[in-house]
Amino acid sequence: MSKPTLLVVLILLIAGSLGAQNLLDLPESASFDALNNRYLVSNAGDGAIIQIETDFVTQSYYQPSLGEYALGNVISDDVFYTSVEGKYIKGFDLTTNQLVMDIIIMGAGNLDGMTADNSGNLYVVETNRGMIFKIDVAAQTYSTFATGLGVSPQDLFFDEVNNRILVCKYTTSPSPIYAVSIADGSVSTLVVTTIGRFDGITQDDDGNTYLVTHVGGGRIYKYGPTFTNPPELIADYQIEPAGPDFNVRDKILAVPNFSGARVDFLSFNDVDEDGILDYQDNCPNISNSGQEDSDGDSNGDVCDLCPGFDDNFDDDDDTVPNDCDACPGFDDLADTDKDGTADGCDNCPDDSNSEQTDDDTGGVGDVCDNCPEHFNPDQEDANGNDVGDLCDYICGDSDGDGTVNILDIVFVIGYKYKSGPAPDPLESADVNSDFLVNILDIVFLINFKYKSGPDPECVVWG
Repeated sequence: MSKPTLLVVLILLIAGSLGAQNLLDLPESASFDALNNRYLVSNAGDGAIIQIETDFVTQSYYQPSLGEYALGNVISDDVFYTSVEGKYIKGFDLTTNQLVMDIIIMGAGNLDGMTADNSGNLYVVETNRGMIFKIDVAAQTYSTFATGLGVSPQDLFFDEVNNRILVCKYTTSPSPIYAVSIADGSVSTLVVTTIGRFDGITQDDDGNTYLVTHVGGGRIYKYGPTFTNPPELIADYQIEPAGPDFNVRDKILAVPNFSGARVDFLSFNDVDEDGILDYQDNCPNISNSGQEDSDGDSNGDVCDLCPGFDDNFDDDDDTVPNDCDACPGFDDLADTDKDGTADGCDNCPDDSNSEQTDDDTGGVGDVCDNCPEHFNPDQEDANGNDVGDLCDYICGDSDGDGTVNILDIVFVIGYKYKSGPAPDPLESADVNSDFLVNILDIVFLINFKYKSGPDPECVVWG
C-alpha cells in the first residue's frame, strides 16, 4: 500500500517552522480532553504533562514535572489520571487543575498503561510483574485485579461493548492480545499476532482496535471488531509510537512518538469528499480520487509541493522541500518586506527590492545600503547619521575636519605637490566634478573661498 498521509505531524517540523516551542520529552501517552478541547500528553523524559491545542501545534504545560517520569494516562469523569515514577497514581480535575488523587501502589515497580470502566474504576498495568491493579476512585483504594499476563504487558483499553479490558504486550512475535473479563478478572487470549513489541492500544466507536508497535521503527495496525488476522497496516513511519488515544468526537487518532518528540494526528474523516479517508489520502484537502503521484513521494500530484522531487526531504524545516527551496538553510516563508525573496537570502530584508540590486556588490541591496556607490559590506557609520562613512563627507573638506577653509586648499596642495596624505575619500577634493584631483580643484576652492565663486560640487567616483 502507499504510505498514508498524516493530518498533522508535530513537532519539530511544523512547530519549528511556526516558531512554536516543543515541550514534548519522550512522550509516552495521550488522552483527548473533550471538556477543554485539547490533548494531554505524559512526558516520560521530564515527568511533565503537556497540553496540545486542536490546532495541533500550540503547546503549554498542563502540569509541570510530577516526578522523574510520567507514563500511562486516561481521562475519566472529567479527571485526568496518570502513572508517575512507576508507583504513583495522580489525578487532576480538568476544570480546576487541582490534585484530587495521589496514591502509591505498594510493591509496584513500573505502572504504565491505564484505562477506566464506566463504574468508577481505574485499571493500571504493572509491566514488571505482569498484572493489573484496580483502583476504586471514590474510595481511593486499590486491589489486584488480574495476574498471569506474563512478560511486559504494556497498555490497556476498556472495551465497553464486550465488558472487558484489552491488553497488549511489548514482546517479540508471536505476541498475544489478551482480553480480561471485567466481571472476574479472568484472562483469555483474544488473538495471537505475528508482529509484537506493542506499546499502546485504543479503540474507535465502531469497535476497531488500533495497536502501535516499535517493529520496523514504528507502525500502526488496525483490527476490526472480530480481530481477524492479519491486521491492517495504517501507517509505518512513526518513531517508537506509544500510548495512543482515539478522539471519537473528531475521528482523530493521536499517537505519541516516544523517540520522535512529537505527536502524530491521523484523521479518519474525508475532508475533500473524494471517497478516501484523510489518513489514507495522499492529498487530504483537495479531491483526487485517483491518488495520482507521479514522483512517488506520497504527496498527490494536485497538492505536490515540489513536483518531480521528493517532498519529504526538507533539511531546513521550512515546509519547502530541498529540491524546490529558494533559500536553503533559511525559512522560505519568512519574507518581512513581501518582495518575494526570503529574509535569509534577501539583501534588504526590511525594504522591498524584488530585483535585489546591489551595485557595489557589498552584499547589501542598494535600497538599504548606507553608501551604495562604495563597497562597504560592514556598513560603517561612525556618526550614526545613516550615511556610510565612505560616503559621509563634505565636498571640499579634503582634510576631513568638518569645514571648508584655507586648510583644505593647503591640504590638496600638499597631496598633489609635496607627497602629503590623500583626501579621504579622494572625491571630497574633486570640487569641480571632473573625476580628477588637480590644480583646477585648488583654483576652484580659492575662487569659492575668496572670490565668491560657485559652491563645490562633488560626485561619487564609483
